[in-house]
Amino acid sequence: MNNRRFTWFILMLAMVLVADVYAAPRSKKAAKKSTTSSDSSVAAPATTGPTTQSQTGSSSSETAAPSQQVPGTSAPTSAAPATTGETTAVTAPSAPGVTAVTVPAPTESGIIGSADLRPTYAGKSGTFTTENEFSLGYKFNKNFSLSYFQDVNTNVYNPTVGPDKGGLNMMADFGWLKAKLDNIWENKDMGLSFSHEARVYTPTEKESREAGFVTAVRNYLKLKQDFGSTVNVQLHEIPVVYAYTVPGKEGKDGTAANPIFENRIYLIPEIAFTPSLKLSVPVMLHMTRNRDYMVGAKNNNDWSFKLYAWPELAYSINPKVIVALAYRTENWLGSTPSGAAAGFEMSEGFKSGVAQASLQLSL
Repeated sequence: MNNRRFTWFILMLAMVLVADVYAAPRSKKAAKKSTTSSDSSVAAPATTGPTTQSQTGSSSSETAAPSQQVPGTSAPTSAAPATTGETTAVTAPSAPGVTAVTVPAPTESGIIGSADLRPTYAGKSGTFTTENEFSLGYKFNKNFSLSYFQDVNTNVYNPTVGPDKGGLNMMADFGWLKAKLDNIWENKDMGLSFSHEARVYTPTEKESREAGFVTAVRNYLKLKQDFGSTVNVQLHEIPVVYAYTVPGKEGKDGTAANPIFENRIYLIPEIAFTPSLKLSVPVMLHMTRNRDYMVGAKNNNDWSFKLYAWPELAYSINPKVIVALAYRTENWLGSTPSGAAAGFEMSEGFKSGVAQASLQLSL
C-alpha cells in the first residue's frame, strides 16, 4: 500500500512539473501579446473622416484594400475609432519602445491614359472604318485632371472609292486639351452635383485646317441628378467659340460658311442594370451660328441645327477594360440646300447612322 501511495505521489509531482514547464512560455507570450495590443490601441490615432488605409496593427493580409472600401467610410478596424473629419496621413501602430511611423495616406494622383478603339460600320454606304481615341494626362486629385486627347480614324473598307484610293488611310481627326473638375458643388441628400470641363481644340484635322480652322474652346457645364444607385440623368450646357482665319471654305460639298459660335445641349440618361452593365442614351442638340461668307454658300450668315442620339451599352470586365456596343444616328432635323432647318426626319437619321463596337482601355 505504501509503495502504491509513493508511486501516485511521484506521478502527481511529475505532472505538476510538466504543466509548469509548458505553462510558463505561454504566459510570457500572452503577456507580450497583451502589451502589443495595448500599445497599438494607444498609437492608432482617431481618424478625422474618410480614411484610405487600414489603421490596425494586424498583418497586411487583414488590411482592407483601398479599392474595396466604400467611399465615405473608413477601413474596417479591430476597434473602430471615432471619425470627425478628414485625414491626410495615418500613424502606424508600432512595437513597444519603437517610435511610431507616420505613413502618408494613398493619394489618387498620378499619370492617367486611355484608348478607345471603335470599329464603325455605316450601313447606308457600306463603309467600314475605325474611329479611335487616345489620351494621356495627369490626375492631381480625385476631382481634378488635365489630359490631351487625340482622335485617329482609319479606313477598313470603302466601296465608294477606287482601288487606288483604298488602304488603311490613317488620318488624325481633332485633338483637344481637357481640364476636368468634378463635383464643384454637391448635395448628397438631393443626389445633385455640378461639374465643369474645359476643352481647347487643336487643328489636327486636315479638312478643317485647310478651311482655316485655328481652334475651338468648349466649356461643359454639367449637372447630374442621381435617382438611387441605378439611375442618373445628366444635363450638359456647352457654349463653344470657334476661331477661323477665313469666313468660309470651298469644299467637296460646295461652298459653306465657317461657324463662329455654337451652343450645345446634351441630355444623358443612364441606367445601371448591374454594377458592370450600363446603358446610356445621350440625346444631343447643336445650334450653330455661321459667319457671313458669300451669297449662296451653305449656312451663310445663318443658324444651323443638328439633333441626334448616341446610345451605348457598356460592360465593364474590370476597372481598366470596358467593351461596348453603340449606335450613332445622323441628324434628325432635315435641312434645305441653304442649310436651314426643315422639320424632323428621324427615320432618315436612323437609317443613315453608324453601328459601333468599342474596346476601352485605361491605365
